[in-house]
Amino acid sequence: MRPEIISLVRLGAFPSSGICDVNLVKEFQTIIESIKKPVTDDEAMALVGVFGPDDFFGVVWTLIHLIESAPGWPLEEALQNEDNEWIRLLKQRVENAKRTPDRPAT
Repeated sequence: MRPEIISLVRLGAFPSSGICDVNLVKEFQTIIESIKKPVTDDEAMALVGVFGPDDFFGVVWTLIHLIESAPGWPLEEALQNEDNEWIRLLKQRVENAKRTPDRPAT
């Protein structure tokens, strides 16, 4: 696993945007922006643990795009936490990607 992903995971889940300070947001953002796509499947699995309670000033979208860059995506194991709204969103994005004008959802 790359050092920048280890650093991000060590910071823990994004805190609520309403209670965190600017320096912490910058630290998360700097690390996330340093991660080059694609991530490995193992890295994607680790990154799903970084989701917090909200969109963390929009930083969550960069995290989503990193996770979705994994070569084995979608990873069933990464989509298990139904209590997390961001994992539910990832699952919905997988379902939406399966839909095409010629192939409706099953």
